[in-house]
Amino acid sequence: MFTEDGAGECGACRGTGEAAADAALVADPRRSIRDGALPAIQASDRVLRGLTLQALEALGVPLDTPFGELDEDQRALVLDGLDEPIVLKSARGDARSLRFDGVRALPAARRVAGGPCGVCGGSGLSAVARAITLGGLSLADLESQALPQLTRTLLGLPPSEEMAPLHEETLRRLDVLIRCGLGHIHLGRRAGSLSTGELRRLRLGSVAGGELSGVLYVLDEPSVGLPETELPGLIALLLSLRDQNNTVLVVDHHPLLIEAAGWCVDFGPGAGAEGGRVLFEGRPEALRQAPTPTGYALSGKLPPPVSRQRGPGPGLTLRGARGHNLQGDPLHVPLGRLGALYGPTGGGKKSLVFGTLRPALAQTLGLSTSPPLPFEALDGAESITRLVTVEGRAPGGARSLVATWSGLYDSLRDLWAQTREAKAQGLSPGHFSLHVPGGRCETCKGQGQLSLARGPLPDATVPCPACQGRRFDPPTLTVRYRGLNPHELLEQTVHQARAVLAGHPVLDRHLRLLEEVGLGYLRLGQPTASLSGGEAQRLRLARDLTVGAAMGGALYLIDSPSSGLHPVDLGPLLAALQRLVEEGATVVVIDQHPWVRGAADWTARVEHGRITPG
Repeated sequence: MFTEDGAGECGACRGTGEAAADAALVADPRRSIRDGALPAIQASDRVLRGLTLQALEALGVPLDTPFGELDEDQRALVLDGLDEPIVLKSARGDARSLRFDGVRALPAARRVAGGPCGVCGGSGLSAVARAITLGGLSLADLESQALPQLTRTLLGLPPSEEMAPLHEETLRRLDVLIRCGLGHIHLGRRAGSLSTGELRRLRLGSVAGGELSGVLYVLDEPSVGLPETELPGLIALLLSLRDQNNTVLVVDHHPLLIEAAGWCVDFGPGAGAEGGRVLFEGRPEALRQAPTPTGYALSGKLPPPVSRQRGPGPGLTLRGARGHNLQGDPLHVPLGRLGALYGPTGGGKKSLVFGTLRPALAQTLGLSTSPPLPFEALDGAESITRLVTVEGRAPGGARSLVATWSGLYDSLRDLWAQTREAKAQGLSPGHFSLHVPGGRCETCKGQGQLSLARGPLPDATVPCPACQGRRFDPPTLTVRYRGLNPHELLEQTVHQARAVLAGHPVLDRHLRLLEEVGLGYLRLGQPTASLSGGEAQRLRLARDLTVGAAMGGALYLIDSPSSGLHPVDLGPLLAALQRLVEEGATVVVIDQHPWVRGAADWTARVEHGRITPG
């Protein structure tokens, strides 16, 4: 009764709490569903996207017909789904029954939502579920309270004798979540709106509250997004897990977490194929004295980047932003400068930048109709002609490679077509494409691997039996440049390829910029889907610098660029940001790292919805 995906869900919004606008859900009615008419399908992960298309096919909806040519019943079926379950068959012939709630219910559809559901007020709950109260508060009321406030509310509601154990357990689990650095969120917040770091700490809190022993906890960068003032609570929680006879293994670069560890292992000396060696193993105090990059960073021997100290100037001014917890303070963004916003989690940074400034500018530039959070005025918007958001999502599509997405591949195709072997076979640059028939392996469509469905388990990938993972057909693999065929060249790292391709100015510029942002260890044929959030951000920056995008009038909004970076790697990233500014761009980052703030021309602290310059 009290869940948003069962008997207690709101019938109007199907438990999403959002009233999606049909006009925004359909990007282009001239396109077919398979061709991207519905952005919510394209933005979903591979498994959910595949299930959605499979369900629509099972319901008889044409996937290759322009969406605008579907009849009214078919369009309603696509957007709103079907009340009764449908049966889908896997590649192995297994049948399973599931409910299709329509594209409107997809998590990605909330990005184009038309505001809170007018029936349930955004709670996602039915009228019956909303009518039941505890201490005069409905479930929606309780779910809207930040965790510390909810704790105080529950402490003020003495439980009955039979409910005392549940009351105590609830308070204990709330305390664990707060110690994980999640005190700013509320229980009704959608998981899809959480950052990567918040999701990781939420998963930690969900298992750490169980008082288990004999467990191995493996945590990937739990400090991401947390300011130093909130790290002691997280560290105390990790130490309490250790004291309960558990083993806690943390992958993190933050000095406070390293200092709190009982044992450290330092890997290197470089990244990717240039790493993999154990450089040090021992106590934190010994690591501080070790001649390794981490040791130098801990001992202060690695100098932090400094600000270029560009003075103030004209720019954008956002006034009266009052979305979520914002209090209406003005934000001034000087043009042609590097700025950094920081502050405690939940302070309002993302509401300010990505909830207000970005959509307000996008509307001004005609890029989007999605409404921003409430604000009074945006002065100086006419100075911005290009808006770029750099987040930690993998760039490109499922078939994108580092070489294709960075822009390298077009020049590589031209290079291969000019070889003696290619000319003898009459091969054009298009023959070397991985996206259309020609020289690619048609069994795997140039991917070098095949996907095997495993029912409820994630799909497995195996090397293509036709090309043995080499992507191209045999005649194409006879083409060689400086001894390497196309497959072998794509297996080279950026560092290696720069030596092989020396003498080609365009290719050298691409590769040099990839090295400058610290991505020299990536393979040219590495799928972009395999990149970390930090790698994806740096690849985007390198591409923009490479193609010579018009920087004058460009505004870059970048979320947590230091995420996952060792101090050694942070220097090249900050150099890339400074390069953008030198070429005329305006850059605003949200980041907690002191080195990022130190390199900025201006900073502002956002805390409890208030904006304090400096």
